[in-house]
Amino acid sequence: MGKVYVGDVGTIITLNYGLDTSTATQAKIKARKPVSGDEVEWAATPAVIDGETTGLTYTVEADDLDEVGDWRLQTWAAFDGGEWSGETYKMRVWPKYG
Repeated sequence: MGKVYVGDVGTIITLNYGLDTSTATQAKIKARKPVSGDEVEWAATPAVIDGETTGLTYTVEADDLDEVGDWRLQTWAAFDGGEWSGETYKMRVWPKYG
């Protein structure tokens, strides 16, 4: 992923969950905003990473990236046997013209 700016739309976020996500009954990328600390959830879909379906992906929509700074993103998925969180990632969102 290249440089991401506040207000971007269409940016594809793909993160490695670490386990096979093809059988997930529900999947999300959870995000904590850098300024307000608010938490949001984005419905994700399974994604192939290095030939394995271990990723989750989400395409950013209008108003999703509304704060500048270091966002914390965490994968989450539910399966028939339970639900688990995956890795936490940092994503820098830059100000326009930054």
